[in-house]
Amino acid sequence: MKAQFEITPTTYDPTIEWGDEVKVFRGRFPLHATITWDNIVPLWQQERNHDYLRCLTPDNHQVYENPIDYEGETDNPDLALEIDRQVLIPTFITHTQDFLDPNTVNICQEAYDLNLKNLHIYSNVLAESFLFKSHRDPHSIFIIQCIGMIQYEFEDDTIHQLHPGDAIYIPRGLYHAPKIFGPRVTFSYNWHYRR
Repeated sequence: MKAQFEITPTTYDPTIEWGDEVKVFRGRFPLHATITWDNIVPLWQQERNHDYLRCLTPDNHQVYENPIDYEGETDNPDLALEIDRQVLIPTFITHTQDFLDPNTVNICQEAYDLNLKNLHIYSNVLAESFLFKSHRDPHSIFIIQCIGMIQYEFEDDTIHQLHPGDAIYIPRGLYHAPKIFGPRVTFSYNWHYRR
């Protein structure tokens, strides 16, 4: 099912309405907290079938492996575990709204009511996934956490953790670094265009 949404004019500047500072919204998006892996995994396959799915791996100089401390790692003599630690675990990023199931389209309405238009879905199945390094986006973004927890650290050393249903507004040009703690799904919206 192809979702149809209005395109925001490219001249729209969300900082006029939303400001130029980070804003956190706790529990403001309860429908997003109802997203399940059943909504996400079929989406990966559809995006992959149409060459839209992106996988973050170390081939991209802008990514790094999420730092994890393993309990008892040095005490375990099983070499298979050491080899397993070398397996590359990507972050999956969907880039279109064309293959969202009807339930997810309805859930997204919480964000579209704010005139948000474009959606990228970031998802990881393991904490050892590759993530973007500290970076800044050329457009303001509005991130809503759906599954698991994510943390964002900013240049001024402030840290914000998001749980399902929480959101964060990050104005364009502001450096931020994500960190995850296990499986997660994050919806990243912006106002600028719909791909």
